[in-house]
Amino acid sequence: MNFFFLSQLAPVWIVGAWLLTAIVHVGFAVAVLADAGSMPHKLRREPFLVGGVMWALATLLGGVFVAAVYWLVHHSTLCPSQRTDTPVSGPQSSL
Repeated sequence: MNFFFLSQLAPVWIVGAWLLTAIVHVGFAVAVLADAGSMPHKLRREPFLVGGVMWALATLLGGVFVAAVYWLVHHSTLCPSQRTDTPVSGPQSSL
């Protein structure tokens, strides 16, 4: 096996891994920013702790882990301020 060829190929894999990680971080940050922007309209509440831009910046740095914390805080059953008094829009039953 030619180890010299593999050692030359290693920087390509490292750059590829960094590029893929950056794409994932940016994608999650954009999704968190879009979700935080739509929260006042859809859920009738603001993002918890900090604003949407700060959540997006944290997700840009922390990646999937911060996006998971964002989801836990805002959309899971652990969310402390879920509104249950608003009617759900949809087809009305005639019964």
